[in-house]
Amino acid sequence: MIEVENNFKKPVVHNESPASSALSLTKMTIVAPKQTTVGVNNFSANGSKSSPSPKVKLPSPICFRDKSKWNLVSTECTRLHINYTRAQNTDQGITISTGTIEDFRKLNTFLIKSNITFHTFALEEERKVKASLRI
Repeated sequence: MIEVENNFKKPVVHNESPASSALSLTKMTIVAPKQTTVGVNNFSANGSKSSPSPKVKLPSPICFRDKSKWNLVSTECTRLHINYTRAQNTDQGITISTGTIEDFRKLNTFLIKSNITFHTFALEEERKVKASLRI
């Protein structure tokens, strides 16, 4: 949303008469009222528009408990073009974080088809909305 603030003042008129009074021509300069724009992204010093990037909710990490299947999972991730940003060895198992929702879904379906036990949380857009109405 763009907010525009108008300063409604009368236009300022400057009359400049020539030095000789014999000429009846008059030079006029009209100054328009100022218009200020508030709440819009500013331009940086080099002229490019700087805007805040929208925040993207990253998918939750996937944790599979059987550490002996890591070689299988990592080679299949490479073969299926599943990009993960981080894989960490923890006490509970190996935690894999993906950068995109598409990679999360690919990895999730691969682990289900391969019958590898894992734990993750549902994506935010797939969760059921629960609401209670109070009258």
